[in-house]
Amino acid sequence: MRGFYSSFLRTLSNRLLVANLSAIYSRLLTLWDNFNPGEGWLWLLNFSGGKDSSLLLAAVIDFLNSKGCLDRLLVVHEDTTIELPQVHESVREVFRRVRDEGARTAILEAEENFFTLMLKRGYSFPKWNFRWCCRVYKYGVAKRFIKNLPQEKILNLLAIRGDEATRIRGKWIREEKVYGKRIVTSSPLIDLDIRNVWDTLRTQYPDFYGGLRRIYVAKADGLGCWACTVIREDLATLALDPHLYELKVRLCNARCTGLGHFIEALKAAVRERPDAFPRFRWPEEPRDVRCRGKCGSCQIRRAWRGRETPKYIVQPCWERSDMLHIIFARAEDGLEAVEKLPAAEVHEGGRILCVPKSLMRFLKE
Repeated sequence: MRGFYSSFLRTLSNRLLVANLSAIYSRLLTLWDNFNPGEGWLWLLNFSGGKDSSLLLAAVIDFLNSKGCLDRLLVVHEDTTIELPQVHESVREVFRRVRDEGARTAILEAEENFFTLMLKRGYSFPKWNFRWCCRVYKYGVAKRFIKNLPQEKILNLLAIRGDEATRIRGKWIREEKVYGKRIVTSSPLIDLDIRNVWDTLRTQYPDFYGGLRRIYVAKADGLGCWACTVIREDLATLALDPHLYELKVRLCNARCTGLGHFIEALKAAVRERPDAFPRFRWPEEPRDVRCRGKCGSCQIRRAWRGRETPKYIVQPCWERSDMLHIIFARAEDGLEAVEKLPAAEVHEGGRILCVPKSLMRFLKE
């Protein structure tokens, strides 16, 4: 009976995989019929370095390769200046492979660093209803880039899943005029959810999957900028770079305690981690936030006040339901814990342990 059940699950999994691939291919075929590169359309793919854009990129490369026109694909990445260094390096590695395949790439860099702009304009840290970082580093940079492209017809490919459809109001294709250009924006992953994305990457695109597993160590759905304060908890930064997590807490706590205090905290952070502050320059006239105890930074400061980097965090293993990930801030602590957890699988030099749920009680003793 157990053998039958295992065989049934494999068959079901294979059928779902075929359905996922068929759904993506069907959407791409529709785009090909209506926005053919041979008729002057440039296919522009927005690549963040995350799981969704990785699957879209892999699928589009396969599709255009089969059509013999991969040179009509341009893959762009918007550099927010506060990306995790590990993600930034991963993007550059993917772009090297994409260029080897025959497609073109471009990294869109903003003129000013996130913290330079914060001081120059007197901004608070971003919050859910004031995401100035997206306006500046995502939409603004992309619009300027599109404006300067020589092509008049552009198919803009976004990696938005079906379980995120509210972001596009359920429409997977929409057309608009921008700077006199005909821009069609499309989301070919609209039929997939997060599990479909991971399953397809693991089975069809193992090269992409292996690279992503090294940066998605905390959980399957979270990866963003290290200085992001819109999220309630930043497990990705805590898992990948605990030092940056500490700097983030320090800077959040300093923003509304006076301009001089924040500048001193920022100076110390830049000295400690220059790699995390690319293109940072001190503005001629730094401005403090207009604070009456209700600004975005005050709200964020209250949310992050008193936080300390935990010794470890525990997350479900999103590949095996009977396992847990224990993510340590220091590899030394993880290696010490292995003595209590002999069945643990050791990753990242001891920073991550994968253990059966039943063994967690030994760690707490």
